[in-house]
Amino acid sequence: MIFGDHALERMAERDIFDVVVLRILRTGSIRGDPEQTHHDEWKCKMVLKLRGGRDAGVVTIILHVGKLFVKTVEWEDPR
Repeated sequence: MIFGDHALERMAERDIFDVVVLRILRTGSIRGDPEQTHHDEWKCKMVLKLRGGRDAGVVTIILHVGKLFVKTVEWEDPR
């Protein structure tokens, strides 16, 4: 798994830690339809309701080399 710079910045800004990102990817649900990127890879958003009732989303791309690229991390609910 590769965390992009943008994802790392958003994780720090939003206090969403790497263990939470991993839990979202392991146990969350896909929100929306997966999209094919211009590099013929697949992108989707995984979402999970966390303790405290907030939904967090992780946008990830499945790379050709068989790794996940975490593009961004976000809160799904407005606060």
